Amino acid sequence: GVLPGRSPELPAIVVMSHYDTVPNSPGAGDDSAGVATALELAANLRSHIKTLGPLERSVIFVFTDGEEVGLLGANGFFESDPLSRQVGVVLNMEARGTAGRAVMFETSELAGDFVRLWAVNAPAPVANSLMGSVYRRMPNGTDLTVPIDRGLPGLNFAFIGDQFAYHTMVATPERLDAGSLQHMGEQVLPAVVALASATELPASGPDLVHFDVLGKTLILYPVWVGWALVLVVVALIAFAIVRVRRMELARTLDLVRGAGAPLLLLIATALCLRAAGAGILTGSVSQIYALLSQFAIELAGVGLLAGAVAVVLVIAQLRGAGWLWVVIASWVVTGIACVISGSVDWVAIVLAALVSILGFVTLRRPASAWGYWLGSLATFALLAVVAQWFEPLGAFMLMWPVLGGVVAAVVMLLLVPEQTDASNAQLTDNALDVASDTQLAGVLGGSSRVLWISGLIGVVVFAQLAYWSTTIFAAIGSTLPLVLAPFVTLGVVVLFPLVSTSLPAVRSVVSMCFLAFVAGAVLVGVARMDRSPSIDAPEMREAFFLADVTSGRNYFASTLPQPDDWSLNTLQLNGAKPEKKVFAPLFPQPVWLAETQLAGAVGPSITVDHTTDQAGTQVTIRIAGQNGGRQLSIHMRAANAVRNVTLNGHPVRSEWFAKPEEWARFTAYALGPEGLTLRFESDSLGKIEVHATEIVDAWPQGAASLSPPPAETMPTRLSETSLFSSHVVVE
Repeated sequence: GVLPGRSPELPAIVVMSHYDTVPNSPGAGDDSAGVATALELAANLRSHIKTLGPLERSVIFVFTDGEEVGLLGANGFFESDPLSRQVGVVLNMEARGTAGRAVMFETSELAGDFVRLWAVNAPAPVANSLMGSVYRRMPNGTDLTVPIDRGLPGLNFAFIGDQFAYHTMVATPERLDAGSLQHMGEQVLPAVVALASATELPASGPDLVHFDVLGKTLILYPVWVGWALVLVVVALIAFAIVRVRRMELARTLDLVRGAGAPLLLLIATALCLRAAGAGILTGSVSQIYALLSQFAIELAGVGLLAGAVAVVLVIAQLRGAGWLWVVIASWVVTGIACVISGSVDWVAIVLAALVSILGFVTLRRPASAWGYWLGSLATFALLAVVAQWFEPLGAFMLMWPVLGGVVAAVVMLLLVPEQTDASNAQLTDNALDVASDTQLAGVLGGSSRVLWISGLIGVVVFAQLAYWSTTIFAAIGSTLPLVLAPFVTLGVVVLFPLVSTSLPAVRSVVSMCFLAFVAGAVLVGVARMDRSPSIDAPEMREAFFLADVTSGRNYFASTLPQPDDWSLNTLQLNGAKPEKKVFAPLFPQPVWLAETQLAGAVGPSITVDHTTDQAGTQVTIRIAGQNGGRQLSIHMRAANAVRNVTLNGHPVRSEWFAKPEEWARFTAYALGPEGLTLRFESDSLGKIEVHATEIVDAWPQGAASLSPPPAETMPTRLSETSLFSSHVVVE
C-alpha cells in the first residue's frame, strides 16, 4: 500500500512487517503485532495528511510472507517489485514475544544521522548499539536484512517480553500486551513523519554509540567520544593511585593484588551461574519453554546467587580468609553442575580449577581496601579499553560503569583528610569487631558521610547496570545465565564503598549472604523444576507420522526427549512399540519411532539425469512433492566435490556443497507442480544420494485416528503432521 507524497519522485519511506508465522502458532506477537502497528500507522498518517496536507515523500507499506522460512517475501519485493526502486529508507517491525517495550535493536551500517533523527523525534526511545553491532555478526536475520544487504539504510524494532509466547500456540491476541503495540507505534510513527516530511533524507554517516538511561532518555555520541572517555578514566585512575600512594593508603603491591581481585569474583560467579544453568541448552524444547514461563523467578534466583557469592568473596579477600572453604565450595558446585547436566561439565571443571588457583593467590592474606578498589577499577578500565578497540559500539557498557566507580573513588579521596593514618589501608581483626561509625568509615579512611556520597554514585551506576543486565538476560540469559557474571562482578566493584561498610559486621553480612544464596538456589530450583501444565503455560506435545516410502516402512514418531502422556499414547496406537532410533539423514540424532502400517503412501518423486563430456559430469536432479505439502526438505550427499550449483536456475552458496561425503541440507517452499530442479557439475559422477521429505500439515488418511489433545498441551515442531520420505542412490 502506498500513501503518495507531494514529490513522488523522491526516495520513499518503507514501513515493513511480515504476516506469516510458524506452524502451530497464531503469531499475534511475531509478527501480527508488526502488521497491526503498521495499519495503525497508516491510519495516523492519513489523519496527519488530512490535517496538515500531503507529506513530502511517499510512504510505502510492505507486508511480507515467508519471513519465517527464509525472508522470501522481502526478497521477492526487493528483487522484482518496481516500487522497490523508489525506496530510500526502511523501518521494520518485529516481535519475540507478546509483551515488553519496543527496542530499536538493529541499524544498517553508517546510519548515525538516521539514528539521531529517530532519537530526536521518538518519545523515550529505547535502544542499545551493542545489540545492533552483535546482531550484524549473527547468522540469523529479519526482513530488514534484505534491504540492508542491498545498501539501503534501515532501523529494526521489536519487543521481547513474555517469550513463552514466542512461536507457540499461546501467542494469541488476548495475550498480546496492548501497551507494547502502543510503544512500538510511538517509536516508529514520529520517525516516519520526520522522514516523509524531509526534503533530504539523512546522509550516510559514521555509526553512533547509543543507549537509553533506564528507558527515559537516549545518549548518543560518536565513537571518538569513547576514546575521550578512555583518556578521562585513565587520568582519573592515575590521579587516584598517586593520591592513595601519597596518603600511604595502599602500596604498589596492594594495587597489583587488587587488579587481580575481579578475576576471582568473575570466575566464581560464573561457576555459580554455570551450575544454575546446567543442562538447560541440552534439554528439550518443552523444558526451555517451561523455564521461559518462569523468567522473573529465575532472574531473581540467579541474581541472589551471584550477588551473595560476590559479596562474600569481597569480604574474604579483604580479610584474607576462607581460601580452603572457597576451594571446597567451588568443587561442590562443579559436582552439582555435572549431576544436573548428566555428564562431565568441563567448563565447570575449568572454572573450579581457576577459582582454586586464584583463591590460593588472593585469599591467604588481607587485601588493602584502597588497593583492592582502585586495582579492580583499573582492571575493568583495561577491559573497557580493549572493548573500545574491538567493539566500539558496545564498549559503553563497561566504560560508563567504570567511569562512575572512578569518579566515586576520586570524590572520596578529595574529601578524605591528607593526614589519614596509613593503618586504615590494611584491615585488622579488631577493626572487624566494632560497628561504630568511625570503624565503618575506617575501612576506606574517610567519614561516614564521605562513604555514603560515594556509595550513592555507585547506586546510580548499579541501577543502570541492573537495567542492562535485565535486558541481556531477557534476550539470552534464561538459557545461559552465565551472561550475568560480568554485570554482577562490575556491580559489586562500583558498590564497593557500601560493601566495605559491612566489614565491621562481617558475621551478620555473611549470614545474610548465606540466606540470599539459599533463597536464590530455591528460586532457581522452583523455576527449573517440573511443573503442572496449564492452559496459560501448556506442556509441549509432538507426535507425527513418518512414511519411509522407498523402504515401505511407516512410523509414529516424536523428537521430544521425553514425550508427554498424549504424545506417548499416540506413539503406542494400534499396539506400536516406540524405540529410540536414528533416521538419517532427516534425524541424525535418535528420535522415538514406533513402526505401524499405512497402505498407499506416496513419497516425493526424484529423478536423476547426468551427462559426461571432457569438461566433467553435469547432474540434474528433479524433485516434486506428491501430497500437496507445505515444504520439501532435501538432503544430498556426493562422493565428489560439486560446483556451479543452481536451484531452479538460481545460484546457491557453494559452501552448501563444498565438502564431499557430507550431507547438504536445504528446504524448499511453495514449489507448485513443477517442483525443484537442482543442477551442478563435478569432475566425475561418483556416488550421489538424495533424500527428499515432504511435510504435510495433516494426519494421513488410513492411519490410526488421533485422540483429542488435552488443553494443557500445545503442539511443537512437527506435531500432528505427516512426513513422506523418498530416496535414491546413483553411482
